[in-house]
Amino acid sequence: SAGPAPPGLDAAAFGHLPYQRGPEVSPDGRYAAAMVLRKSGRYGVVIYDLDAIGTKAPTVVDTADDQDVNWLHWKRGNRLLVSVRFPSRRWGVATVET
Repeated sequence: SAGPAPPGLDAAAFGHLPYQRGPEVSPDGRYAAAMVLRKSGRYGVVIYDLDAIGTKAPTVVDTADDQDVNWLHWKRGNRLLVSVRFPSRRWGVATVET
């Protein structure tokens, strides 16, 4: 059977970790990006410099509270394409734009 958790490590702490989905590594292997769940319940983007893990904080690209990231894809080593959707109105009709 497993022993007790190490001091300071509580399983509840893992519930506060940011939820990430759709991770992708850049074609040159230097960066990784993922969609990260924000407090608003919508997704933003986080980018990790894999050459600087542990020495440089990841870059967080936030969106407005009513915007949500659909997908992301690396075009090349330093170019990340991101699709964002948001509510809008066209001719008085509620729509969702991307």
